[in-house]
Order: sequence, then C-alpha cells, then structure tokens
Amino acid sequence: MIIAATIGHAGRPSRWADRGAAFEGSEEVSAVRRYLDAFDREARALGHTVVLLSDGEYSAQWARADQYKASVYLNCHVNAGGGDRGELFYDYRSTRGQALAEDVAAELGKVVPWPCRARACRPDTNGIPRDGDYSEAFGCISGVKAVALCVEPYFLDGPRRAWFLSQLDTVGRALARGVDAWSRP
Repeated sequence: MIIAATIGHAGRPSRWADRGAAFEGSEEVSAVRRYLDAFDREARALGHTVVLLSDGEYSAQWARADQYKASVYLNCHVNAGGGDRGELFYDYRSTRGQALAEDVAAELGKVVPWPCRARACRPDTNGIPRDGDYSEAFGCISGVKAVALCVEPYFLDGPRRAWFLSQLDTVGRALARGVDAWSRP
C-alpha cells in the first residue's frame, strides 16, 4: 500500500517560515519530522511504500499524493493549547477514514499515557474559524482522493510534553502499526 505523509505546517499557504507551534525551545515541525522518520522506517518494514511530501501548499501535496495513487494520506502535526490527549481527525463523510482513525488511535493508545481518539472534522459551517467543527483539520485533508487523516498525537505544550518529546519514535512506530492494522482485512 502507498502511504503519502506530510508535515502539516510546511504546507501552509504563504507561511514558508512558519515552524508551527513552539514551546520551551521545541518546534512543531521538528517534532513532526522526528515521529515521521520513525513512521517511515516502521511502515516500510511492514511492507508499505511511503512517500514523504514536504514542500508546496496543501493542494500541491494532495495532487502529488493522487499522482502516486496513495491509499492513505497523513497530514501530520503536533497540537498546541495545553491539552492532554491525541486526536486523529477524519473527513466526516468517510467511513473508511473513521475506521483508519480508530485503528491509529487504538495503536497509539497502547503506547502513550494519554487518551487518543478519532474525531470527525467538517468544513466551517458558520464563518467562525476554530469553532469546534474542526474546520482547520478538514482543510488539511479534504482535497485528496486517498483516505486521509489529520494526525495530532499530542500537544507540544501539554502536561506530559517531556514524555512525548522523548518518545517520538514510539509515537511514529505506533502510527505506522495503526495504518497497517487498518490496511489488513
């Protein structure tokens, strides 16, 4: 199976210098790169082809994922806002996306000390950004043909951030095992 994965903040339009969230010297983009490296190694060891997309706006990344005929597209982030959970966002219209998010959340839940959950995301319905409809996550994944997730395994500024930052390889491997579990009947 072909899996396309990207560092979410790297694809923000007109924000090339944006390194995402930052807290106590840690940057979102660096943390995502570390867990994606572990994901890449584990997914390849499990027999999958991984395409890492790291440049261009989201629409360009979606087009490249479609060109590769990716079965799965992962837009990878680290959350900010002090929370103590992991979230895997899927398109509210996609039952396959929901199943993928649930499998990934289950695998992450085996290795991290906080709850991880699958969450439906949808387009903004009332013109207010960040209104609880998770429209930002929807905007990260809505334009690709593959089954897609916006991956937010934890908060950069969460209470267990030291554990998270010390275990990014563990998080990446669990992400790969979750995708692999979903891919097998």
